[in-house]
Amino acid sequence: MSTTTDSIRSLPREKWLHGKISREQTEELLTPREDGLFLVRESTNYPGDYTLCICFQGKVEHYRIKHKDKKLTIDDEEIFDSLGQLVKHYEQDADGLCTQLIKSRSFFCADDKNENLPESVYNFERWNGVHFYC
Repeated sequence: MSTTTDSIRSLPREKWLHGKISREQTEELLTPREDGLFLVRESTNYPGDYTLCICFQGKVEHYRIKHKDKKLTIDDEEIFDSLGQLVKHYEQDADGLCTQLIKSRSFFCADDKNENLPESVYNFERWNGVHFYC
């Protein structure tokens, strides 16, 4: 039986695709809160689904990306074959989301400190090494 972690490892390494990180870790990563800054993470409440997290007006909005008949959807109206198609669609048009996807928060190498990220992002004990790759 494959897990979400297995399925996420089989996906191409998209810069916006993060693994199993919590809502709190996500909100810390999406700092500073620029409108349209986003990432996709594994859902912690719905195993097998993903969550699209977007900054808008100083807050982080979390949208569940559901699996439906081997497809992906946020609103049960727009249906996509892949996460890449879903992200590309919302980069072109907000289409019901709080704002259009403008800039992704990328994975990063732990050695490449980004001055815009909080120091706690670099704490391996807290992140359990899951979040970092080069």
